[in-house]
Amino acid sequence: MKYTVEAFSISSAPSSSDCTCMVFANSSYRGFVVGTCRVSDKEWSKCEFSGNFDAGMDVAYLKGAFYFVEREGRLANFNVAQRQWNVLINILKFDHGPSRDVASTTHMVESEGEILLIRQYNEIGEVAAFVSRLAFGKKTWVEVKSLGNRALFLGRGTSLSLSLTAKDEEITDKIFTTNFQGVLTVLEIDIHKERPLQKSPSPFSIYII
Repeated sequence: MKYTVEAFSISSAPSSSDCTCMVFANSSYRGFVVGTCRVSDKEWSKCEFSGNFDAGMDVAYLKGAFYFVEREGRLANFNVAQRQWNVLINILKFDHGPSRDVASTTHMVESEGEILLIRQYNEIGEVAAFVSRLAFGKKTWVEVKSLGNRALFLGRGTSLSLSLTAKDEEITDKIFTTNFQGVLTVLEIDIHKERPLQKSPSPFSIYII
């Protein structure tokens, strides 16, 4: 059986004794496979599931589960200990921001114990982003109006959240991403408008920290 790998993620730093690696692979004929391997394991464990799921977007890890989101709307997670696949949300519905149908890209990150979904909209000369957090009890998305002391870095296939201190005030509550032409752009979450990168530190130095 031929599978195509669509996503790879790890639960924590590779040096951690409980780090778990995860690979998601899809087949156009027989469903999909989620494979996991801990640093102490000698081989991969895999679980096969029927149906289809497009996991080519960002993957987030929180409290023993990997989270996946489709561009079309479904949100699901894979519980590592239980070896169980759970569909949490079938259709993305929002009471804030534009319709999901016009989103250019969708990103997802774990941030201080929350699962955040970022809908980015690219048009020539302008970028906008709307942030939502997963309300676990209600299984729905709730608008986030401020990131507080956090900054989000959005990339293709990999996005991350950083918790910052007072000395990093210059880049807190902001989103670092690229615009339609691939130029680095800084978004301020409270106004959802593009702002050119001026005196902010290079994002590459932030990634290295």
